[in-house]
Amino acid sequence: MPATAGRAEGSNLIFDCGELSPEAEVRLREVEFSEHAFIAPDQLADAAQPHTAARVQAALYVHKIGGGAVYLEGAARPVAS
Repeated sequence: MPATAGRAEGSNLIFDCGELSPEAEVRLREVEFSEHAFIAPDQLADAAQPHTAARVQAALYVHKIGGGAVYLEGAARPVAS
């Protein structure tokens, strides 16, 4: 994402790493994360910045239709190949 007056340039990478079993334990290094949470897709707008929520929704859609890697320009506009 290009920089704007209120936001630094950046990238978001979203990976599908499968599904965790209910017994799975998540351990994060405290020096790398201040907090974590599992967020339902319909609650993303309340938990993330709008551009991040849009990218996650686009990634979930691509996964649902069986797509592979997709490059999103701006918030969530797929780049034509």
